[in-house]
Parts: sequence; structure tokens; C-alpha cells
Amino acid sequence: MCESDPFAATLMYVEMPKYYTWNQSTKKFQRRKQGTPVPDWPQVFSTDALGRMYTVHPRNDECFYLRLLLVNVRGPKSFAHLKTVNGHQCQTYREACQLLGLLENDSHWDLTLADSVVSSNA
Repeated sequence: MCESDPFAATLMYVEMPKYYTWNQSTKKFQRRKQGTPVPDWPQVFSTDALGRMYTVHPRNDECFYLRLLLVNVRGPKSFAHLKTVNGHQCQTYREACQLLGLLENDSHWDLTLADSVVSSNA
């Protein structure tokens, strides 16, 4: 979708229902034909439509990180595109999330715990 439609490439996945409908027979998004015209984008219309995106438990690792990327990356073109950060092809969605700064780094907790062990033994 984002490869063939320049407007779609400006959107995040969660914004798609506002401008596109899902065509069940073709299994593809198609632009809305009615609604409020979008300035500077001919033949693009918006509505107040809301889409649904399922929640995913963090224990379901790759699905959780895939969802995290979908709500934070504009114009994803493919699953491989979601795993690419600054030209680097990540092995996992988690790694891509980490490189994009979407995950907290626990290293400060590791240092704090290590310091407390040293302090308690002194």
C-alpha cells in the first residue's frame, strides 16, 4: 500500500481507517470516496472512522514488538521495512524497537543492583 500510494506512505498504520476502507473481497485497503477533502491531496478524503487494533501481551514477544512498530513507524512498506533502522536490517522486531528508542534500557537497574551488592558486602 505505502509503496504504490504516496499519501499512505505519510501515515501510521493506526491512521489508515480515517482515509481508507478495507475491501474484503480484494483483501486490500482502498481510498475513501466520501468525506472531508484533505488539503493538498486530491482524491483523498477523511472521516471520523475509528479502526481496531488488538492488544498484545508483552510475553508474546515478536507480535508485541511488531505492534509497537506499527503504531510508531510511518509508511511501513513491508515486514522487512519495519525491521530496517537507519539502513541496518535487524534480526527481530525487538531489536528494531530497541534501535528506534522505543524500549527502556534496563542497564541502569543492572548497575544499581550491582552497586547494592558491592555496598552490602563492604
